[in-house]
Amino acid sequence: MFCLLYHIHVWCPTHGNLSKTTTTDLIIHNDSCHPFEHKKAAINFLINRMNQYPLPQNNKNIEENIVRTKNIDENIVRTILNNNNYPLNTILHTHKPSTKNTTLKNKWATFTYFGHEIRSITKLFKNTEVGISYKTKNNIKHLLKINDDKNDMYNLSGVYQLQCSDCPLKYIGQTGRTFKIRFKEHTCDINNNGQSSRFAQHVLDTTHEYSTIDKILEVLHIGKKG
Repeated sequence: MFCLLYHIHVWCPTHGNLSKTTTTDLIIHNDSCHPFEHKKAAINFLINRMNQYPLPQNNKNIEENIVRTKNIDENIVRTILNNNNYPLNTILHTHKPSTKNTTLKNKWATFTYFGHEIRSITKLFKNTEVGISYKTKNNIKHLLKINDDKNDMYNLSGVYQLQCSDCPLKYIGQTGRTFKIRFKEHTCDINNNGQSSRFAQHVLDTTHEYSTIDKILEVLHIGKKG
């Protein structure tokens, strides 16, 4: 993957403008299924960063000449947009001041963005006091999520089987609570010499060992008790 390194300019009283490599050209791709509000935030950052350097006036003039020649900043912003498949006129359209009357939103609602179709719903809130924000599942958190299906299964309910670690005995039970909670109840009975769990009675009577939920509990059927 090609990554362009761009620079930030720092004003130094004795040396003038100093350039330092800061980041890459990776922003949300134009073809990605993200709301434009998310894409616009990255573009506005690049443009504001280009236009708001805290420089003395004479250095602002120098900076302005540099930008006009498109040798550094503006060229860099345009290159970043181009590498992420944005049209070059995005700078003008994105950074254009809004002429709409904005009203303060007292309440907010969040919708999962899955494409332009969702806007047919959110536009119903246009003339209300409810502000709309979007979230997506198309992000690194979901792409790099560790496969945790087995642990998720323990948060369900249904029919389960417990296997003694020291003998062939198997205990089959049904629970309307989660398998994780029911397993904890079995182990609490073992630790407290309880009598409500047949599996706990077996472990206590035989002094057999028991293990963790992923080692001795097998889910046989998922469903509500009844």
